[in-house]
Amino acid sequence: MRRSAFRSGIALISLLGALWGGPSALAEVACGGVKLPESVEAFGKKLVLNGAGVRRATFLNVHVYVAGLYLEQPTRDLAQILALSRTKEITLHFVRDVSRKEMLDAIREGIENNAGPKKASAEKHLLSFERYLPDLKSGTRLTLAYQPQRGLEVRQNGTVIGSEKDDEFANLLFHVWLGPKPPDADLKAGLLGRKCS
Repeated sequence: MRRSAFRSGIALISLLGALWGGPSALAEVACGGVKLPESVEAFGKKLVLNGAGVRRATFLNVHVYVAGLYLEQPTRDLAQILALSRTKEITLHFVRDVSRKEMLDAIREGIENNAGPKKASAEKHLLSFERYLPDLKSGTRLTLAYQPQRGLEVRQNGTVIGSEKDDEFANLLFHVWLGPKPPDADLKAGLLGRKCS
């Protein structure tokens, strides 16, 4: 009798856990040895994982970070993803140390390659971004979240460290990974929904 009551109690706890945000509500996707949540909340909205991929560098294909792109509705349509009217978030999970200078140089190069005539207007925001961007140690999670008419919010391991109140600049940052000349074509394909390799 006691064993039966015990089992019933465990079943009830499992059910309540699922209803209140247990394992089923915290589903994850594995990519490059990193587990990414299938959904996140940004600006009070639920965003779902559109795709993920690994940023590889040098001819040795060294893993630098795993990136996940979150949108309100999954799509492979770049025009929709990069539209100024779309809330979106990209999270970089660093798997090796990257200095703030290295990251800033990579972002500047990405904007140079993908922003076209808009790159000059990005400079003042890059100087602001530079003031609060930290060194990115292995294990750090850097999140860039965008909401229309609010601009960019930057978080380190879930804590807001800075913001840029400019929609155009925020959108240019997403072009770094999703523009016509991304730093890693396989990473771009992963963010657009191709299975992470």
